[in-house]
Amino acid sequence: MTGEANEVGSLFRVTMEAAQVGIFVLREQRFHYVNPCLAEMLGYSPAELMDGLGPFDVVCEDHHPLIVWRGVSRQYQRGAGVDRWCAGFHWHGA
Repeated sequence: MTGEANEVGSLFRVTMEAAQVGIFVLREQRFHYVNPCLAEMLGYSPAELMDGLGPFDVVCEDHHPLIVWRGVSRQYQRGAGVDRWCAGFHWHGA
């Protein structure tokens, strides 16, 4: 099972790296993962973004309230038991 899980994880990673849309994962409001497409859109390398930067560091200050609102909306819908789309984020509700 471990070999199969590693294969699925590798396939997922390759897919995210090849995606032509910006994809990121946050941990404690910092970028934990960004794909090359997002890094290019923002004018950074993936390593630069994952070196302690977060959304507030790469979005103009006038749009910070929108980031907060989208994050709250995302958390509000989580766990509804169905797939949800919210402000560009997708997750599967459990």
